[in-house]
Amino acid sequence: MATPDWRTLPAAQQPPWPDPDHLEGVLADLRRAPAIVAGVEVAALRDRLAEAAAGRAVLLQVGDCAEPFDELTHEAVGRKLAVYDCLATELGGRLALPAVLVGRIAGQFGKPRSAPTERRGDVELPSFRGHAVNDAPFTPRHRTPDPERLRRGHWLALSAMGRVRAGGGSRPVFTSHEALLVGYEDALVRAGPAGPFGGSAHLLWVGERTRQLDGAHLAFLAGVANPLACKCGPAMTPDEVVAVCDALNPGNVPGRLTMVTRLGAGRVRSVLPGLIDAVTEAGREVLWACDPMHGNPSLPVAGGRRARDFADMRAEVSAYVAVHAERGTWPGGLHLECAAEPVTECLGGPDGVTPDQVPERYRSLCDPRLDPRQACALIRHAAREMARCRAVRRPAPAGSVGS
Repeated sequence: MATPDWRTLPAAQQPPWPDPDHLEGVLADLRRAPAIVAGVEVAALRDRLAEAAAGRAVLLQVGDCAEPFDELTHEAVGRKLAVYDCLATELGGRLALPAVLVGRIAGQFGKPRSAPTERRGDVELPSFRGHAVNDAPFTPRHRTPDPERLRRGHWLALSAMGRVRAGGGSRPVFTSHEALLVGYEDALVRAGPAGPFGGSAHLLWVGERTRQLDGAHLAFLAGVANPLACKCGPAMTPDEVVAVCDALNPGNVPGRLTMVTRLGAGRVRSVLPGLIDAVTEAGREVLWACDPMHGNPSLPVAGGRRARDFADMRAEVSAYVAVHAERGTWPGGLHLECAAEPVTECLGGPDGVTPDQVPERYRSLCDPRLDPRQACALIRHAAREMARCRAVRRPAPAGSVGS
């Protein structure tokens, strides 16, 4: 059955652009602009993710919640890459496996929101949706969506990708972001050796708020050759997870689809077994990964901020790996939001961040991120758990992917 044109379907979480003609003019320019990634790079990532799905590698997807435009300088991107590479080295080294490093970098500029507007006192303004759309200060000028930000975001991502390619770490870094702004994503589709691919990033994912089976986001992603991911929250049913596999990977190609569970520590045991069993029984090829951050609540702390608790994340990782071990499936990897600096946005961890300390170095534009020491501690914990899981599950022999 042919996939319907995404333009004919409802697209959730799109900004209220005030001037559609202005938006279309920017998108027309982007259709003629250079792609940020290359088709051969996209294919290389798919092959590496197929190795991870078979248990012969491990995935670390890590980076900012919402990338600030002013943190895409050559030096700032270099600092982020150095931290991400160290974390991937930690995870892969402890498991004695190659680590596939995918950054939330060079394009993570759009954010879904739980409400279209934000109210402070008697003033109500559009919600902040990431720097590709508007800005964080609570004023009408800053919060009005501006299509020129898409143009600037493309240029900054293109520049940052040059720094990513220059590397400097022990492995290549691939890029990823949520394919939220479908008009922008469509404008950067380019022809490739395996068919049209999304030129904005190597891996694109669909979020918990945009994975409607009859929506524009799944239809758009089904038409590009990139590796894809889907965030799976506690409301996802076994039937839905198989339907998403069928929509995004009808050819059942290894390395094409990653299922990123974001369930919350208290719900892993009740939800994850059904999802894994449904995928296994349907014979679908997926790479599983755990996002232990977004399913757990953010807690109000001093200064009007909200912070997540490291202990919740640790508990979710433990439960996630345990469920996979019980079913003989490979837990695959981690999806983390992490700063490159010693921020104080998550409670606990090696330095025991307290609620009163959170405002001291809270820098995120949106959700709270781990600092590098917290991320490293969580990765070490995950590696210990995954090593036990790996001991009872033999990885597929080389050359068996797709057989």
